[in-house]
Amino acid sequence: MSSNLLNRVFLARLAGTAVFDPNGDPVGKVRDAVATLRTDNLAPRILGLVVEVPLRRRIFVPITRVTSIEKGAVIITGLLNMRRYETMPGEVLVLSDMINRTIKVIASDETVTVEDLGMEQNESKDWFISRVHIMLPSQGFRRRGATATLSWEEVIGFAHAELNHG
Repeated sequence: MSSNLLNRVFLARLAGTAVFDPNGDPVGKVRDAVATLRTDNLAPRILGLVVEVPLRRRIFVPITRVTSIEKGAVIITGLLNMRRYETMPGEVLVLSDMINRTIKVIASDETVTVEDLGMEQNESKDWFISRVHIMLPSQGFRRRGATATLSWEEVIGFAHAELNHG
């Protein structure tokens, strides 16, 4: 992995970011991230990115093919499978399925709205969703509630059944 790789990336901010091959040629734009939820409220593992290539085709790029994530650019390596992406059992689309959801903060039992999710890379180079950026309910005359960023373990409400039926 490149030394200019950011160690925490917020996924809603990554949406629309240009994707380039190792030669600097444009490949497409990031449209979503694919994750798998784990049991016991463990942080979801990021499997890859959904990239929109020309002709509005959305393809899957494994996270292992991402060599660097910089401000305004995602650099990938290797051959791409140009087959149209379809969600597999056990996978969730982070932006489509997890953003704007209502979840609960464990400590306060308060219901909040998910604004963004942050992924971080661990020592073994795997990416996990580690942070949840939330908006608290608005208070009085304020149009929007206050925001906060919590660790994944501090919230609940992302279980498979809730995502598929919520």
